[in-house]
Amino acid sequence: MRALFIYIFLFPFLMEANQSYATLNKKYSNPECLLQNQDFCKRVHRIVLAEFPKAYNPSLILSEFGYSLFFRFDEPNPHKQKNSRFNFMTYIGWVELDRSFQPISEIKVLDLKSSYCEDPRCILFQDRVYVFYNDIDIKDPSVRKIKMAILDPGTRKILEIVDLPKGKKKIEKNWIPFVRRIEGEERLFFIYDLSLFEVYELKQISLKWIVESYKTPSLQNIQKEIWEKEFGSMRGGAPLIDVEGELFCFFHSCFYEKNPFWKKSSKTCFYHMGLITFCEKTLKACNMLQFPLFYSEAFQTQREANFNKWVLYPAGAVFDKENEKILVSLGENDQAMIILEFDKQVFQKKFTPVRQ
Repeated sequence: MRALFIYIFLFPFLMEANQSYATLNKKYSNPECLLQNQDFCKRVHRIVLAEFPKAYNPSLILSEFGYSLFFRFDEPNPHKQKNSRFNFMTYIGWVELDRSFQPISEIKVLDLKSSYCEDPRCILFQDRVYVFYNDIDIKDPSVRKIKMAILDPGTRKILEIVDLPKGKKKIEKNWIPFVRRIEGEERLFFIYDLSLFEVYELKQISLKWIVESYKTPSLQNIQKEIWEKEFGSMRGGAPLIDVEGELFCFFHSCFYEKNPFWKKSSKTCFYHMGLITFCEKTLKACNMLQFPLFYSEAFQTQREANFNKWVLYPAGAVFDKENEKILVSLGENDQAMIILEFDKQVFQKKFTPVRQ
């Protein structure tokens, strides 16, 4: 009887420790969702850095010898900053990886003049590395804004740190940078709000960065409406990548569900990854995945701090033209760095064309 009582008590926790993504939530176990993700992801690479074993939310770009990886890491330090409560300091690091995703350089912690930098998203623009990230407002630490650091990829030195304007909310996160070539010229953009499809262009005039609104086609369509009703609003994700004239946007969404009485919190939040594509020339939506994109080991990283969240958070993407593969870097459960490898051709088999 005692053994039975112990088993009944531990059963929910044993189930949670061994469940796959498909058993986490009924939305993920939908047969069509399982079919979409069957034979989708080619390889899964877990990036573990000895100095920062719990680094997460990595962003990825191509480099001379492989890839440059930017990531977030936290240092526990409960404190108050002008009446704002913090449980840790947050920093951004940079390491070079070879083509097999093994570290080949020393880790550089970026000197961003702050101990509260989160969630880098990096792109290459005009032979420089541009890192978008969010940081507190030193005058009011309850406010977060987006900044942009410009780095020299050769020396790894920070050339400039820019406070980006056009923030509309108290806490700004998840802006999506991307580069387009228009009439032979590289131009820098970012998506402010993916769900509303608000796009801005960044220009440097007389050494001053300005932000201009950019007119875009409507993003209202049947697939988007179904997605947001079922899986949550479309939010920021990896920088857009140009895959032969089609811009791939790996984004994240989330939804909440109530928990049974034995759970530590009253509800659980599920973060997952989606994909929508746009025509590079017109920015008109082209294709979309009908269900969240998963890999077989999704959500397997042990959760330590946020027991009410399951997290897949895309922050980087690369198109390797030579090998015709697409790489997506993401954070898992705020504790690990994952790089997913896909064959380019597989997406055409999984896509649903967007219907206006």
